[in-house]
Amino acid sequence: MKRILTVSLLVLTLIMSAAAVSAQDYVPSPGVLSPDQVDFGGAVITIIGTVDEDTFAEGTIREGRLEEAMELFNIGGIEFMFRPSSEVVMTRIVTGEATHDIIHRDWRNEYYNMAGHGMLLPLNDLLGDDYYDYLYPTDSIIHQDILSVGSNVYSFGHLYGSNWRPTALVYNRSLLEREGQPDIYDLWTSGNWTWEEAEKIIQNVTRDTDGDGEIDQWGIAWRRIDYAIYMNNAQFVKKDADGKYRYGWADDDAIWVFDKIAEWYREGYIVPKELDGSNRIKNGTVAMQFGSDHAEGGQANNGDTLIYAPIPMGPHVDRHIYPEWAVKFASIPVTAENPEGLIALHDFLFRKEDFDFDSWFATEVNERMFNRESAEHLLYALENWQGDVEWVNGLDSPDVNIRFSDDMDPLFRGIEPVRSYLEAKGPTAQAQIDALFGQ
Repeated sequence: MKRILTVSLLVLTLIMSAAAVSAQDYVPSPGVLSPDQVDFGGAVITIIGTVDEDTFAEGTIREGRLEEAMELFNIGGIEFMFRPSSEVVMTRIVTGEATHDIIHRDWRNEYYNMAGHGMLLPLNDLLGDDYYDYLYPTDSIIHQDILSVGSNVYSFGHLYGSNWRPTALVYNRSLLEREGQPDIYDLWTSGNWTWEEAEKIIQNVTRDTDGDGEIDQWGIAWRRIDYAIYMNNAQFVKKDADGKYRYGWADDDAIWVFDKIAEWYREGYIVPKELDGSNRIKNGTVAMQFGSDHAEGGQANNGDTLIYAPIPMGPHVDRHIYPEWAVKFASIPVTAENPEGLIALHDFLFRKEDFDFDSWFATEVNERMFNRESAEHLLYALENWQGDVEWVNGLDSPDVNIRFSDDMDPLFRGIEPVRSYLEAKGPTAQAQIDALFGQ
């Protein structure tokens, strides 16, 4: 639904008199126009995606910026379309309605479909290396490496900074202590947190604890088991050196890890799917759970200590993988009338200095990490993320229909033979990928 910001001239006058200092303090990113170089002539700007007027509400770091921007850029109004369907966004572009739109959302909403079919404006001639080098490393990697298509860069913006939580796993330290197992934190910090060590742990902790003949404690939760494939960085799509995208789940690294997960499930080390709801990390009945970006409260329901830690390393990787699942971006429609101005407006609204890492980190420790080991790992993950993403999420398109929920379930449970199943998907998947990227 469209939300419209309406500001009276009187309110604007009062706000601008109070906000003049902050507007004067703003310095554009390298290669970006300053507000006095842009005049939208009273046009209405539409920001589409995952932000709305609450992003600029009283008490936030961006308080007052919408009003400042309307005055400085000569904008008639700022409208928000919050999380519209992909069809709505693409229809606006095709019908010519997107002349003053900024798209600010995550890649699950047809990003590659739009970029690969000429709906987004290439930014190569508008923003140079000086701009992308100025960004935080996470943002630079996302824009230039992950979201580029062929030789074109389509995304920009200060979106992550260093204020985000990489996806990894959470484990139950108290359970490991009771079972006489090594602490995963110690294995990680000594460089020994590998799939072999993980396998030893899950074999040793999976057992019947009350003597009724039924297993009631497991090594791994079924919950988010799909993230276990990143032990070996198995990627649905791989981007070759020449920029071409290809199906990756028939490669040896993928075959190995899907086989390994199926083996663990058949051996009983993973919670049976039908028992998932009552046997997750918070229940105190599993040693570890993949797919977490925090310490899950730091404590299980039985008082056990929970710690956020890396995914173990498989045989085809030499580092821990942190798959970002919902990559954020800002882009300009190819039909934009003043793309340089829209980039400048976004830069004014979303600034590099908005990311106060110290205060953010303090909040994370107090609200999500809860212990020194988890906080230490968060710092490590941020410093060592190298562009790892969950590619299958980025290809959320009707043209690509291989999904974890239905197609991968038989593999994780060992019902289907891995190699033949994944290889059989290859030709159709590659044809769909080629169509999606126009390659």
